[in-house]
Amino acid sequence: MSASSKPVEVRVNMRTKSRVTMVDLKSDLVSPPYQLGLLVAYAAREKEIARNIDFGFSHHDQMQSANEIDASLLASDADLVAMSNYAWNYRKICHILDILQGSGAHLPRIVLGGPNCAGRFGADMMRRYPIISAIVEGEGEPAFRDICASLAESPCKDPFVGARNCRILNGADEITATSIGHRVLSLDEVPSPYLTGLLPVSPPPIFYETNRGCPYRCAFCYWGNGGSKIYRMSHERIREEMEFFARHRVSSIVLADANFGIFDSDAEVAEIMAEVNSRHGYPFRFLSVNYAKNSSDRVLRIASILRQAKIFTTATLALQSVSTEAEKASKRYAITTSKYVDLVRSAHKRNLPTYTDLILGMPRESIAQFLEGLEAAISTGVPAIKIHHLSLLPGTEFYDEQGALGLVLMAKAPGIDTPLEARSDYWDFLIHSHPDMSHADIRQGLRIIGINHLLHNHNLGQIVNFYLARYGVTPRQVYEFFDGLLMGEVDGFPDAGSEFLKRIRGLIQAFSELAIDSYKFEGQLSMEVWFGGRRIRSDPNEPEIRAFMHTFYRAFCRREGICGTPEEAALLGEFIDYNMLVSPKPRWKPAPSYIFTHDVHAIWADMLDRILEPDNGDASGSTTWQELNLRVSSRLAQLLTDDYCDSRLGPVTYVIENPMPLLPPKLKTAWAVTNQEWFCRVKKAREDGNVPAKQSAST
Repeated sequence: MSASSKPVEVRVNMRTKSRVTMVDLKSDLVSPPYQLGLLVAYAAREKEIARNIDFGFSHHDQMQSANEIDASLLASDADLVAMSNYAWNYRKICHILDILQGSGAHLPRIVLGGPNCAGRFGADMMRRYPIISAIVEGEGEPAFRDICASLAESPCKDPFVGARNCRILNGADEITATSIGHRVLSLDEVPSPYLTGLLPVSPPPIFYETNRGCPYRCAFCYWGNGGSKIYRMSHERIREEMEFFARHRVSSIVLADANFGIFDSDAEVAEIMAEVNSRHGYPFRFLSVNYAKNSSDRVLRIASILRQAKIFTTATLALQSVSTEAEKASKRYAITTSKYVDLVRSAHKRNLPTYTDLILGMPRESIAQFLEGLEAAISTGVPAIKIHHLSLLPGTEFYDEQGALGLVLMAKAPGIDTPLEARSDYWDFLIHSHPDMSHADIRQGLRIIGINHLLHNHNLGQIVNFYLARYGVTPRQVYEFFDGLLMGEVDGFPDAGSEFLKRIRGLIQAFSELAIDSYKFEGQLSMEVWFGGRRIRSDPNEPEIRAFMHTFYRAFCRREGICGTPEEAALLGEFIDYNMLVSPKPRWKPAPSYIFTHDVHAIWADMLDRILEPDNGDASGSTTWQELNLRVSSRLAQLLTDDYCDSRLGPVTYVIENPMPLLPPKLKTAWAVTNQEWFCRVKKAREDGNVPAKQSAST
């Protein structure tokens, strides 16, 4: 124990049975505590443990204060308090421990497990909080079983001595370890906390896993450090639980596997879920999945199986980064462009919602390289792109090597004064800067996240940006022009004083300057787009947004010296209108029909065919990621000739269907980022003259 810390008196109750309290600190989800339930279910298999220990769950929502939680824990009169320590609840746990450590109260034994207990970070926590009796590094079930067995045998003895996967702090301020690295070799060994009645199956979503472990060693991720070998659950057990969930009308499931779809047999798991769901009248509606990192057609096959059974899931085609040095530093390598575009094309043909991930702030990647990677991702035609601000998660290689890599955290950088209420759960671990990306670069990247959310994910400009390839314009040029507009660097912008521009500028600049919670930010931006940031109204903000997008693209084209003729300007305007029509708009009521001079819907279909065209590449068989945008732009320019555009002259009448007449129950980024089923759908009106009254789409 360090010289500055005081001895802590540990109370041992002389009851017939020991009392163990499992502390469930809720995130923004109020789901049953699945991981804590697995620990108790595994330990309570043994009769002596079940006979001699009372297990209880202490549930605390995200808004509950540390003082209230501490009072609850002390009132529980527990012999042992167990908490799972994650990046998202680390700050709350520290508040709890700070208060307990300074309270002078008789304290129970405290054990922490979870990713934040690994390596140097966990050791530092123990030294900072000597009231922690032990930390568990690695899989929790073996450690928790051993601790409970010792308590069941004798509440007076130290239950951590000899417990597997445990680390304790001795009197010499040294961390000593018991036998580390023990794992559950078959998930069937762990009884289901749902089937045993230990946990309820509500409120949704409920968490579940069919396998555990990750073979990859991505430097930004903890999963691979938790065990490279994957252990699995039998299909018989999965079917039993799925039947149980279906009988109890579970609507949403979060699959906690690190790489669902990594095995051929994972498709059989999907078939089990699909068959059970169909037979029970489709209670399962949503499935959140961490799909296999090395994306393959198997992932799309699984998504197709689930979709046919009316289970909505979004297939993730992950990239993270495509710059060579960042890939080396992160030990995460992107698949080839040809394979990736093949997957996007296959998903498009199957009408499967897909998106990709990118990470801002990767070591050894400059802001220019990050923007090149974003442009490459856009060029694949993937419908949505989620950009994450890099977090140095404890227990990961990036966290342990932050000094060597020159990585600076927001929490340790001067001049960052983000209010506590605006910080994300991961704020303490966000990247501030590194040698190849200054904080000013990070701030630009954060603004790009907002711009991408507007233009690509909300689809206010995705189609228009592809159309501008006709003039040799790239999406990056459009994004950087928008960034200049946000920063007040675009002179003579006709609508510079518009209320919409003021509102989104304020939101995006606050996000970039303070690194506020990205999910809350994107939700706020979504609200700003369609409801003007005010109370949700019956009529969305569509006319104001449409007018702004026309002004924006006209100003951009003037600067670039393109679309100068009346015919070109008119066609550009139709693309802007079409892009606005197909974008997702909750509560928006389309007009009976819309007349266009050109068949823009057909032009976009032809453009998409060129974007998703198989890549024969160079002699090695594949275009590089850095070359992809030029290759796609060239294809589009070859298509969009004057003669081709003239061949698509109309007029043509479209009928628009809005599949989102109501706002989703809880407005989140998902409705704009991952659910293309909520985008508006275009159909040509019948040519028999039997169409409703017509309205021009143009402003």
